[in-house]
Amino acid sequence: MDRAVFIDQTQAKRITFGEHIEDYILSVSRHRPSKHSGLCEEQRLRRFRKAEVALCAYSVAHPQPEHFEDYRDRRLLQTSSKSLKPIAPGTVKRELTMLKRVLDHKRRKLGLL
Repeated sequence: MDRAVFIDQTQAKRITFGEHIEDYILSVSRHRPSKHSGLCEEQRLRRFRKAEVALCAYSVAHPQPEHFEDYRDRRLLQTSSKSLKPIAPGTVKRELTMLKRVLDHKRRKLGLL
Protein backbone atom coordinates (compact mmCIF):
# COMPACT_ATOMS: atom_id res chain seq x y z
CA MET A 1 0.00 0.00 0.00
CA ASP A 2 2.92 2.34 0.69
CA ARG A 3 4.02 1.90 -2.91
CA ALA A 4 0.45 2.47 -4.17
CA VAL A 5 0.25 -1.15 -5.24
CA PHE A 6 -2.57 -3.00 -3.55
CA ILE A 7 -3.94 -6.36 -4.63
CA ASP A 8 -7.17 -7.39 -2.98
CA GLN A 9 -6.81 -11.03 -1.91
CA THR A 10 -10.09 -11.42 -0.02
CA GLN A 11 -11.76 -13.57 -2.63
CA ALA A 12 -8.64 -15.71 -3.10
CA LYS A 13 -8.49 -16.34 0.64
CA ARG A 14 -12.03 -17.70 0.62
CA ILE A 15 -11.47 -20.18 -2.23
CA THR A 16 -9.74 -23.47 -1.48
CA PHE A 17 -7.44 -25.22 -3.90
CA GLY A 18 -9.94 -28.08 -4.14
CA GLU A 19 -12.77 -25.72 -5.10
CA HIS A 20 -10.58 -24.16 -7.71
CA ILE A 21 -9.68 -27.55 -9.18
CA GLU A 22 -13.40 -28.19 -9.68
CA ASP A 23 -13.80 -24.75 -11.29
CA TYR A 24 -10.80 -25.44 -13.55
CA ILE A 25 -12.28 -28.76 -14.67
CA LEU A 26 -15.57 -27.09 -15.61
CA SER A 27 -14.13 -24.00 -17.27
CA VAL A 28 -10.90 -25.26 -18.88
CA SER A 29 -10.49 -29.04 -18.99
CA ARG A 30 -13.90 -29.73 -20.51
CA HIS A 31 -13.27 -27.19 -23.27
CA ARG A 32 -9.96 -28.57 -24.53
CA PRO A 33 -9.83 -29.01 -28.33
CA SER A 34 -9.11 -32.71 -27.89
CA LYS A 35 -11.81 -34.46 -25.87
CA HIS A 36 -9.33 -37.18 -24.91
CA SER A 37 -6.79 -34.77 -23.39
CA GLY A 38 -9.55 -32.91 -21.55
CA LEU A 39 -10.93 -36.16 -20.15
CA CYS A 40 -7.48 -37.35 -19.06
CA GLU A 41 -6.77 -34.02 -17.37
CA GLU A 42 -10.14 -34.14 -15.61
CA GLN A 43 -9.49 -37.67 -14.34
CA ARG A 44 -6.04 -36.73 -13.04
CA LEU A 45 -7.38 -33.66 -11.25
CA ARG A 46 -10.27 -35.57 -9.69
CA ARG A 47 -7.88 -38.30 -8.52
CA PHE A 48 -5.59 -35.64 -7.03
CA ARG A 49 -8.51 -33.93 -5.30
CA LYS A 50 -9.68 -37.22 -3.79
CA ALA A 51 -6.21 -38.35 -2.68
CA GLU A 52 -4.89 -35.01 -1.40
CA VAL A 53 -7.70 -33.73 0.83
CA ALA A 54 -5.35 -31.80 3.13
CA LEU A 55 -3.58 -30.01 0.26
CA CYS A 56 -6.91 -29.17 -1.39
CA ALA A 57 -8.11 -27.49 1.81
CA TYR A 58 -5.57 -24.66 1.54
CA SER A 59 -6.41 -21.21 0.22
CA VAL A 60 -5.50 -20.28 -3.35
CA ALA A 61 -4.10 -16.92 -2.16
CA HIS A 62 -0.95 -18.27 -0.54
CA PRO A 63 0.19 -21.65 -1.83
CA GLN A 64 3.28 -22.75 0.06
CA PRO A 65 6.11 -24.55 -1.77
CA GLU A 66 6.51 -26.89 1.20
CA HIS A 67 3.05 -28.36 0.61
CA PHE A 68 3.90 -29.25 -2.97
CA GLU A 69 7.36 -30.52 -2.00
CA ASP A 70 5.71 -32.88 0.49
CA TYR A 71 3.30 -34.03 -2.22
CA ARG A 72 6.19 -34.62 -4.62
CA ASP A 73 8.15 -36.63 -2.05
CA ARG A 74 5.14 -38.76 -1.07
CA ARG A 75 4.23 -39.35 -4.70
CA LEU A 76 7.76 -40.50 -5.57
CA LEU A 77 7.54 -43.15 -2.83
CA GLN A 78 4.26 -44.56 -4.16
CA THR A 79 3.90 -47.39 -6.65
CA SER A 80 1.63 -47.61 -9.65
CA SER A 81 -1.57 -49.51 -8.94
CA LYS A 82 -1.41 -51.27 -12.31
CA SER A 83 2.22 -52.28 -12.70
CA LEU A 84 3.39 -52.01 -9.06
CA LYS A 85 6.43 -50.08 -10.29
CA PRO A 86 7.52 -46.87 -8.54
CA ILE A 87 5.97 -43.68 -9.90
CA ALA A 88 8.45 -42.18 -12.37
CA PRO A 89 9.89 -38.73 -11.67
CA GLY A 90 8.64 -37.58 -15.09
CA THR A 91 5.07 -38.46 -14.11
CA VAL A 92 5.33 -36.46 -10.90
CA LYS A 93 6.83 -33.53 -12.82
CA ARG A 94 3.90 -33.57 -15.27
CA GLU A 95 1.44 -33.67 -12.36
CA LEU A 96 3.12 -30.69 -10.70
CA THR A 97 3.10 -28.79 -14.00
CA MET A 98 -0.63 -29.45 -14.31
CA LEU A 99 -1.20 -28.19 -10.74
CA LYS A 100 0.81 -25.07 -11.51
CA ARG A 101 -1.42 -24.39 -14.52
CA VAL A 102 -4.46 -24.76 -12.27
CA LEU A 103 -3.06 -22.30 -9.72
CA ASP A 104 -1.93 -19.81 -12.37
CA HIS A 105 -5.36 -19.90 -13.99
CA LYS A 106 -7.10 -18.89 -10.77
CA ARG A 107 -4.50 -16.33 -9.82
CA ARG A 108 -4.84 -14.72 -13.26
CA LYS A 109 -8.62 -14.79 -12.94
CA LEU A 110 -8.43 -13.05 -9.54
CA GLY A 111 -5.75 -10.57 -10.66
CA LEU A 112 -3.09 -11.92 -8.30
CA LEU A 113 -0.36 -12.30 -10.94
